[in-house]
Amino acid sequence: MNQIRLVALDLDGTLLSLSGHISKQGKEVLGRLHDQGTAIMICSGRPLYSIQRIMEGIPFDYAGCLNGQITCTSDGTILQQLPDLDHQETSHLFALMKHYPMVCSFSKGEEFLHTCPTWFLPFGRLYQGLYWLYHKITHKPHYPHHLQRLKDIAPDHINKLCFASFPWILKAFARHLDPKTYAIYFVNATWLEIQPNGVSKGAAITAVQKYMHISKEAIVAIGDGENDIGMLQEAGIGVAMGNAMPKVKQQADQLAPSCHEDGAVVWLKENLL
Repeated sequence: MNQIRLVALDLDGTLLSLSGHISKQGKEVLGRLHDQGTAIMICSGRPLYSIQRIMEGIPFDYAGCLNGQITCTSDGTILQQLPDLDHQETSHLFALMKHYPMVCSFSKGEEFLHTCPTWFLPFGRLYQGLYWLYHKITHKPHYPHHLQRLKDIAPDHINKLCFASFPWILKAFARHLDPKTYAIYFVNATWLEIQPNGVSKGAAITAVQKYMHISKEAIVAIGDGENDIGMLQEAGIGVAMGNAMPKVKQQADQLAPSCHEDGAVVWLKENLL
């Protein structure tokens, strides 16, 4: 543990509490790690501006944004950028989506937009209302967006597509996708993320490893969703949260308590401080 030079952390379901915040203890532990010379990397499905907003006032060095599509320093200097979904790939996903009751959220540049099939629009708006109510009750930050019709969306310059629906619907949708074309991640049972094949948090970890000139054994990674498996595999020590999905726990070297118990911070404090 004394040889650890880089700590890579997922946000949602890992470092963040149910209310979407980093605990006071978490801020203290990350600060102490940073002060002792350990680099902090945030690996998230979120874009950089969202990571910076969450980490405001908390030191971190690197970010693997959009599941590793963009790897950069905390101030935005790009170390590696992988391709967006191309027109053909996005058009195929949109055409397939027309047959399923789901809401799609996606990054387009620095925008985060929402759409759904036209026939599902009334239910999509109901879903958004319930989602807003959930954030209100749990005191999680919520940034509402207008739900656009699918036919009004141009299928270009899209970083990733996120699909929200019931688990069995998302699984049926995912069965139509070629893993040689797409990176397919179940972040949780009701949230599916799709990007070009080759995009992964593992690729982001490798980019920072080369930039820092460190070995794999000098890296700890902690996560909970299937999009975290790549970074756990590329770290010398891969840690799964207590609330992690089963496939993540199978790939992990160690387990931490759940995010409800501030498990990532507890593990870091007990093992690295």
